[in-house]
Amino acid sequence: QVAVEWGLLSRQELSACLDELNLERKKGRNLSIGDFLVEKGYLNSAQVEEILLAQHYGAQRHEDHAFGEIAMANGLATASQVAECLSAQQAEHKLGRDGGRLGEILIERGYMGRADVDAVLAAQKRFMEED
Repeated sequence: QVAVEWGLLSRQELSACLDELNLERKKGRNLSIGDFLVEKGYLNSAQVEEILLAQHYGAQRHEDHAFGEIAMANGLATASQVAECLSAQQAEHKLGRDGGRLGEILIERGYMGRADVDAVLAAQKRFMEED
């Protein structure tokens, strides 16, 4: 989906590749979609790596936003502290670096302690398990 959003291939090409990949998997070939798109010449390995990083970052951002909401709801961090740390994290990602997790950034900046971060993580895990 990211490859389509970035204009690297069309929805039709992606759909056709997914259909073909499913047939290959039924034959016993265990390929990832990224490897298959490289094999077919739609993407190169650097593009696949960029897509995987973007997907990882998207999932991490979602989790970190949830972490921030829990921390704020419990009075462990303010909205401005969370926003500051998320901005710092995003700036690092734009430079191609791992921005770290929100809880770690909050600790580094002295806004939260380890015990509070661990408590938020435990609450977040319980919340995720309920979904």
